[in-house]
Amino acid sequence: MKQLFYFPLLLIFIVIGCSSDDSQVLPPQKKSLEEQLLGKWNMTTFNFYDTESGDLVQALTENGNCSYFGYMELMTEGKETVGYYNAQNNCSEQKHPGTWILNEGSKEIVLKVSQSGMEAAYRILHIDNNEMELQVIHEGGVRPSDSGIDLHVLFEK
Repeated sequence: MKQLFYFPLLLIFIVIGCSSDDSQVLPPQKKSLEEQLLGKWNMTTFNFYDTESGDLVQALTENGNCSYFGYMELMTEGKETVGYYNAQNNCSEQKHPGTWILNEGSKEIVLKVSQSGMEAAYRILHIDNNEMELQVIHEGGVRPSDSGIDLHVLFEK
């Protein structure tokens, strides 16, 4: 008699345990390079490398009492704001709105400041959810490589 009582319970557990799971967990889709770039990136470090030897010549990691050197905020529709913190003026912020364009093939970003028209171009060397490393191609027409320097800027979100 006890066996007849346990058999329906056992059947219920088997049916529940073997039911199909329609809620599949899909792996996260990889974000496009443009999607990864969106957001506010704080400048943490400037690394100066010798173009011939590749050796690190100097690393700037502090901007007086300011938390960061500045930031680059990339927004949708090609809008951007570049900001700098002036360590000699109580870390006052200077904002420069403008536009940005990404060339995904060459992994290059071109920023253009609206007020002055100054352009700067960078190559993306590394990017993930929290960190980015850019190589300066030119800023306002000045190429660090013309002076034997390969300048990398490190950012964090």
